[in-house]
Amino acid sequence: MRVDEVCSHALHHVSATCTLREAAQLMRDRRAKLLFVTEQDGPYQRILGVVTDRDMVVHGLADLPACGEALVTCVMTPGVITTERHAAVSDALRSMLAHGVRRLAVRDGESAVIGLLTLDDAVRSLSAEVDMVSNVLRRERSENGLPGEMAATPAFRL
Repeated sequence: MRVDEVCSHALHHVSATCTLREAAQLMRDRRAKLLFVTEQDGPYQRILGVVTDRDMVVHGLADLPACGEALVTCVMTPGVITTERHAAVSDALRSMLAHGVRRLAVRDGESAVIGLLTLDDAVRSLSAEVDMVSNVLRRERSENGLPGEMAATPAFRL
């Protein structure tokens, strides 16, 4: 399965001048766990990094005395790890493992970010594929007159 078949295309971003309070409110309202932190770059928004709900708690609430008024750039992870939209989900999982992340920005070509692939998205897609294999095997067994479930092996005596 390809990344663009399972990723979310709903992207949420905040300006680098956004406070943690504003970012938290946006996350709450949009039910988002990650926001892209952006700045204006001509007619485009350039991604500076990402901020997650965990970043806000671990690096904001735990470390900053006036965390509500601190800027998201204080707790964001600079840069962004990406995968190509046509990549296989298994390749995206390898990238997540190699970089120690649970989310990848999905890009279309060199620079346009068109989605977000989460570990949950990847697990759901793999689960769907396993279900399809199971259904194929179940159908094959049915067509060959075999019971749907394998019978327990009888005990043997010596």
